[in-house]
Amino acid sequence: MLVISQHFISKKDGIMNRRSFAAAFLLAGLMATPLATFAQGWHPVDRRATIASVQGSSLTLDNGTTVFLRQGTVILPTGWRLHGGQFIRVIGQGNGRHRVNADRIVILSRHHAM
Repeated sequence: MLVISQHFISKKDGIMNRRSFAAAFLLAGLMATPLATFAQGWHPVDRRATIASVQGSSLTLDNGTTVFLRQGTVILPTGWRLHGGQFIRVIGQGNGRHRVNADRIVILSRHHAM
């Protein structure tokens, strides 16, 4: 809840006070966006699992979680391809409904395809 101080709405120096109010309102709005995202359930994820299958830019883990890759997702070791059977570590943002937006994937198993 945004509380408006009498300072912001006083008639003395009205222009400056309106600017201060506008700045405070904008700042409150910018702060609310990340809080709203967190309230919707997106949270940091650091999970280890085995890849069950790969479908284009997403993969399904053996626990039923779907991992979405984006253009900036880092796959380590560099140059390795993801495929079923690999044991991986996924770091990103999850929503608690078995969906993760991956920031980084680290291949932990020795089974790999270049």
